[in-house]
Amino acid sequence: MGTSIFKPRSPVEFYEDNMGEIPSSKYQIPQRVAHRGVLVIYAMLIVAGLTAASAAYATITIARIEQGKNINRALSSFYAAEGSAEQALYFIKRDQVSSTVDKTLNSYDIPSGTPKTFTENGVKFFRDAHTLLPDIVISRVPANGVIPIELYDPLDLSRGACYQADGSYKGGAPYSGCVSRLALEWKSTDVVDVEIRWVAWLNNEYGNAGVGGTVIDGGYSGEIDLLNPSFYTSAPDLSRYNNFRVRVRPLFGDMYSVRITAKNRDSSVGHFPGFFVVDATGVDGTNRQKVRLAVPQQEIAAPWWDFVFFVENYTR
Repeated sequence: MGTSIFKPRSPVEFYEDNMGEIPSSKYQIPQRVAHRGVLVIYAMLIVAGLTAASAAYATITIARIEQGKNINRALSSFYAAEGSAEQALYFIKRDQVSSTVDKTLNSYDIPSGTPKTFTENGVKFFRDAHTLLPDIVISRVPANGVIPIELYDPLDLSRGACYQADGSYKGGAPYSGCVSRLALEWKSTDVVDVEIRWVAWLNNEYGNAGVGGTVIDGGYSGEIDLLNPSFYTSAPDLSRYNNFRVRVRPLFGDMYSVRITAKNRDSSVGHFPGFFVVDATGVDGTNRQKVRLAVPQQEIAAPWWDFVFFVENYTR
């Protein structure tokens, strides 16, 4: 047989769209490489998000750690101040019993320039002991309860409640510059009447004491002039009064957040002299806490005068 002169045809390839598929050129990115680039971008975004979240979480964690440190420093400072104040009051009352108390109370001070340090935690503290209390604050007084207030100096009855702002005694007329007014503020769920009774005398002349009293009808504040002659049961000799013992009693309801402020005859703020007061400060790093503790100089046998009028020079 002879050789055929016809060559077989090449197989025909059919593509979509009847237009044929454009062959990939050498300038186009292979599909596998393109997918790999997208994954890299996604990974970078995830890493960036994790980094931002980690940074934010770290910032929050550091802030919380610092907040915890501040709380610890505040507690350490507070306990240092409170412990220092309690220590001073213990020394004062101990020496009072043995009649060796320093009446100036200067020996119980720790100057701020030379503070002492707790060896356990390194917290510093200093304090100032004095006998002047500008106001009395009580969280709650129940109905018919009693707040006893002593407006005289148990360490020196001739002085009365007559002190200047710097703590020095103010001489002169018996009530010139002396405490002779009480300003009261309180809160209550219902309207409360407040009964105020007192005795007044000069120096240690208890037998010549005058008796006074009045009632604040309703409201949530009031101011009483202890030298107002209309408040006394008998004709008073006001020029001879420089000592007062006062009883405050709420009627028919409880009093809350009670604040009693001592005021002088000229209405300036005075001081309650019948207390031992210690202002102590604790310092831990940048945190500073201040504590004020006060105790009566003389123990009160009973504030209800219907049973006990008052007892002087009583110690147990």
